Formats: sequence, structure tokens, C-alpha cells
Amino acid sequence: MDKMKILFVTDNFYPETNAPASRTFEHCTNWVKNGHKVQVITTVPNFPDGVIKHGYRNKMFQKEEINGIEIIRVWSFVSRNDGFFLRILDFLSFSITSFISSLFMKKPDIVIGTSPQFFTLFSAFGISKIKRVKWVLELRDLWPDSVVELGVMKKNYLFNVLKYIEFFLYKNADYIIPVTESFKKYLIDNGTDSKKIKVITNGVDTKNFFFKSKNEQIIKKYNLQNKFVVGYIGNHGISQNLDCLINAAEIFQDKNINEVFFIFIGSGPEKNNIKKLILEKNLKNILLLDNVSKSEIISFWSIMDVSVVPLKKLNIFKTVIPSKIFEAISMEVPIIIGTEGESKNLVLENEVGISYEPENHFSLYKAIMTLLSDEDLIKNIKSSTTKVKNNFDRNTLAEKMVEFINE
Repeated sequence: MDKMKILFVTDNFYPETNAPASRTFEHCTNWVKNGHKVQVITTVPNFPDGVIKHGYRNKMFQKEEINGIEIIRVWSFVSRNDGFFLRILDFLSFSITSFISSLFMKKPDIVIGTSPQFFTLFSAFGISKIKRVKWVLELRDLWPDSVVELGVMKKNYLFNVLKYIEFFLYKNADYIIPVTESFKKYLIDNGTDSKKIKVITNGVDTKNFFFKSKNEQIIKKYNLQNKFVVGYIGNHGISQNLDCLINAAEIFQDKNINEVFFIFIGSGPEKNNIKKLILEKNLKNILLLDNVSKSEIISFWSIMDVSVVPLKKLNIFKTVIPSKIFEAISMEVPIIIGTEGESKNLVLENEVGISYEPENHFSLYKAIMTLLSDEDLIKNIKSSTTKVKNNFDRNTLAEKMVEFINE
């Protein structure tokens, strides 16, 4: 396979720990190890709270190197992952400054741009034209349809403009890498040539995420001895419908089933509302924690008896596969999936968990009780995770992606 000089454009990157940042960082690390030269244009780390991480400044242009990856960080309007118009300013500013910075860089062999939002993709498209190279569109979300279904934006003139830009980018991309089969179907149904599409799902770094005995320090610190820990790790936003988990926790408290304990880890625009709801209900069986480092998150995964993956009951979420599913599989933690569509099919077909009806807290309560009362079921699920987790190894997926581009 030919060695390439890859330029990757992304507004989220390490040390941020959200799904796009982790996927891109681990893919780029793999490519460098395999002899490719990788440059990344990104922002200063600030996701999701809009607070710039210690040690960084929001300057027009700065360089650093991590794991052999040359990282160019450019100025952008910094905003919390909340609302719509401020985030548009954030996205748009990065699109402009990332494009400008590329003018002073040497010509790559290929340009890759990643969504969810496609202002980053527009920058990658522009860079490819200026540098006269092909470009790859990595499709992680069907935006702007998702923000309309969530009620953040209405189907108005602005929506129509964004849809025009979306299909313009699909048409003009040389290759498209969607992360789900549903996205591929969407592309083909809307006139995209199937020959330029290759599905590369999300995955997990199986060398770091693997089964570990329960971390006794964490158990002692939070008094979790003899507890059946129900965990949620990820963004605390409107998409996740975490009210459902809180209402399920209330049922356990009302029924005096003290063995079950909930842990939420992460941050996001709904975090304060979640805190208020827990206080209003006077729940003693929920622990709220902020984002932790990757090394710490593995320790928290180890203490979880089950992992809940909740999403709102919307058609758009039938097309997605949350990345936390793959981490749970690799850590051998049974999953309770609360969405329909492709992610539910993945969990049930691979026998790595069970499901509940999205937004139905009583259905979630019954699913937790099912696993709590059936040790054999949990053993069978754990056995299934060991059989399938290598199918989602991120290093293997990174190699498949670069092989497709090379071809």
C-alpha cells in the first residue's frame, strides 16, 4: 500500500474525548504507525462546555505534535455545545480559519473532512480544490435533519439553504465514509453513487478498553459495595433523554430496591437541569460526575454492571450507532439499549444486551430488573462480547479506511 500524506480537518480532536475526537485521534495515530504522514487542522480543545482547556490559548495559528501527528490549531469562536446560532458561529469561524491556514501548508495527497456539522466539510472541499487533490467526506450525522427533529430549528428558508449545501457536498466529495449502513442507504436514496461509498463504523481501541476487575478504590470512595451499578457515560444533552433514567431511578428508590445504583459521567447543556430534577425528586441512588480522563473512564467502566444507552424516540436516531456501545462491548459490560433501528439491531443480533422502549422509564426499570435477577443472562451476554469485540477494533477499521482511500 502506498504511503500517503493525509490532511484531516476536524473541529474536535484530542485531548477532547467526545466520539468524533476519539475516532479521529485513534485513526490518525494508527496511520502514523503504519508510515503515513498525518496533519490535522483543528481548534483549541473546548468541547462541550466552551471552556478552553488548561495550557491552550485561542490563537490564530499554533502547532504541536502528539503521537507523531502534526496538529495545527486555529482560532475559532468558542461556544458551549448548546443552542443553535452561537454554535453556527463556532462552526463557521472554524471553517474559515481552517481553510485560510491550509493556504500556508504543503500539498497533501488526500484531504479528509468529518461531520457532524458540515461547515468543516466545506473547508475540506475548498482545500481540496485549492491543492488540487481528492477529498473524503466522513459522514457521522445527518445534519441538519437531526437538529430539526430535536426541535432546535424549523424547516424554513435557512433549513433549505443548509440542505442545498449538504447535497452539494455529497455530490462533490470524491469518496464518502459513512459510519452506519443507514447513512449509506440515505446517500444512495438521494442520488449518491454507491461506488464512492464505504461504511466504516465507529469502534473502540481494544488495547485500552478490555475487561478489568472492579476498581476497589472507586467502589470504596463512593460506597458502592454490594451495589448493582447502572452506568451512563456520555453527553448530557437533549438527544439522550436522561430524564428517563432519573425516573427509573425514582421507581427503584420508591420500591426500596437499594441494591441498584445509578452513575452518570459526562457533561453537556442539560447537566444543570438533570441536577435540579434529582434534587427535586430527592434521589439518593444517583451519582453525577463530570467528564474524566480516558484512563479514569476505563476504571469507571470496570465497576459498571450494565450500561444504558438512551436516545429520544425520533426517526433520525434509528440511523445512528452511539460509540459508547463499542466501549461497553470491549469492556464486557452488558448493554441496555434505548433506541430503535440500527443500534438496537447491533446489540440484539450480537447478543450483547437487551432493549427497552425509548423514553419509557417503566420499560427501562423492567429491563434493569431482568438483568439484576438473571445471572445466567449476564454471563451469556459477557460471553458474547468476547466473541464479537474484535469486529469493532478501531485499528482494524482505521486500516480499512485508508486502504479504501488508497484504492
